[in-house]
Amino acid sequence: RESPLVDHRSRYRDVMPQLATDPRFSKVDSERERADLFEDHVGALEKQEKERLRASRTENLANFRALLSETEGLTAKTRWSEVKTMLKDEARFTALDGDDKYRLEAFDDFMVELGRKEAEEKELAR
Repeated sequence: RESPLVDHRSRYRDVMPQLATDPRFSKVDSERERADLFEDHVGALEKQEKERLRASRTENLANFRALLSETEGLTAKTRWSEVKTMLKDEARFTALDGDDKYRLEAFDDFMVELGRKEAEEKELAR
């Protein structure tokens, strides 16, 4: 059973007083063993949280790339500052919170691909 007191950022010394009232806590004899078990549990929670964030970022990046491909008027010469202004209120843009690192990388990749497509179209038109 999970404790609402403990998450991936919990520290043993901070939650130990509340855990001490749980009968399962006293089943473990040594304080060191309790702390080790706690740290193992928090480590597993931290790993789950990192995986959840990674999956969320992957999904958000895919959605952002889809947004770029659906945006009318983009050419290989469109600048990042223009795109940021155009899309700043779009949910698929804002879902990639934090710095622009992930958005900019996705934009750069998209622009390279768009440049290739434009070059192919220009070559076919000749």
